[in-house]
Amino acid sequence: MQKLWFCLTTLLLSLSVQASTISVGQPLPPLQIQNHGELLLEGDEVSYRPWQSEQTRGRITLVQHLAARLSVKDLYKPLNDALEAAAPSPDKFIVTAIVNLDDALWGTSGMAFSEMKDNKRKHPTASIIADKDGAGLAAWKLQEKGGALILLDAEGRVIYFKQGALTEAETEQLVTEIVSRVEASSSAVASSAQ
Repeated sequence: MQKLWFCLTTLLLSLSVQASTISVGQPLPPLQIQNHGELLLEGDEVSYRPWQSEQTRGRITLVQHLAARLSVKDLYKPLNDALEAAAPSPDKFIVTAIVNLDDALWGTSGMAFSEMKDNKRKHPTASIIADKDGAGLAAWKLQEKGGALILLDAEGRVIYFKQGALTEAETEQLVTEIVSRVEASSSAVASSAQ
């Protein structure tokens, strides 16, 4: 019995140590990505600048943290398609994709860089972040080899957080939440202007 208790206690302690630092209702823990960072488009050339999580403030932001793996590439495609169809105002809402290049299979990070650059050229207003050292994974204590979604309000507080795939119902609920918050934000701005 003592052996079982010890094993359960050890398991619970290890899970609590690995628990994410992200909590709904709290500000997003700070993150700075110095090595590479945000992709910038200058003509057809892509360059980088350091990025920090403070940059998410000012509008509702959906952070998609993704391992640079083929198995994760389309993890949030149904959500992205639904958001594209809903078309929330880009002045009030943005998706920020952070790609963890430190969590790529050996020899594939070059392909991931190339795909990120192509995506930036196709979607010049997209916020794409190259995290070469896995800073986000470490700072936020996220699960490796997968993805995480973090919805933030305009002040940088976490509204929604989930690691892994979404169900169809979760996708619908998240899109509804985003659209209603964007509409409420737009209404508040219109009311204050009158």
